[in-house]
Amino acid sequence: NRGVSGQIPNLNAMTNLRYIVMLQNNLTGPLPSLFNNPLVYYTHFYGNALNGIIPVVESNSLQYAYWHQNQLEGFNGLNCPNMRRLFISNNVITGSFPDVSNMTRMYDLYANNNNFTDYTEGALIGATSLRAFDISNNSNLPTGAVNQIVADMVANYEAKPRSGVSVNLRNTATPTGEAVEQIEFLRAKGWNMRL
Repeated sequence: NRGVSGQIPNLNAMTNLRYIVMLQNNLTGPLPSLFNNPLVYYTHFYGNALNGIIPVVESNSLQYAYWHQNQLEGFNGLNCPNMRRLFISNNVITGSFPDVSNMTRMYDLYANNNNFTDYTEGALIGATSLRAFDISNNSNLPTGAVNQIVADMVANYEAKPRSGVSVNLRNTATPTGEAVEQIEFLRAKGWNMRL
């Protein structure tokens, strides 16, 4: 929050870097390549003007990714099995929501206020630690994609029964058919299904 502008420099030479906070500045360009550093576990780039596609990061250490409120345009998934919190909301991400099932420890996933136009079948089934998933305000997400999200949430529940999970689907297409019954099933199990 110092008004710093320009691109984030290459930080790979900082081999002991574990924690990076550069929120609410005027930083531009792509997300940095610091994810090649095997120790980085916390990244916070909220409220900048970073753009481009989120790289397919491969990291066993990355656990916290706060990349929301930028101008990021694409997301093809991550290979971060220890991820806990992923915030990519309030960007301009288009295309299909990718498979994130490999992130079995992730408990918060916020992808709201983007431009997703589809959803990859099975994308959330393996993310069995989820307690909050928000994909609201993706107004171009069609009925078929929303119905598939609901079906995958049922499969997610069946893989690891639990209550207290919140799923926000507001301002996407209206669920239809079997998805309506599946939503009521999840609500009966203590899930907060917001439409």
